[in-house]
Amino acid sequence: MYFSKYARQVTMLVRGESMTKSMSQYLIEQIAETPNITVQTNSSVVEAKGETSLEAIVIDC
Repeated sequence: MYFSKYARQVTMLVRGESMTKSMSQYLIEQIAETPNITVQTNSSVVEAKGETSLEAIVIDC
């Protein structure tokens, strides 16, 4: 929620099928109602790329 106040788009990666096991229903509803947040389930970061700073990430979907 914090990043959504400053970024144009926020993508949340969820390793499992849903956020219900690790998050309160209130927070899940708040995320769903925030237009610039998308949730991508069954995903995880597998690689970070960049020489001196983060330039890209590789996501396993």
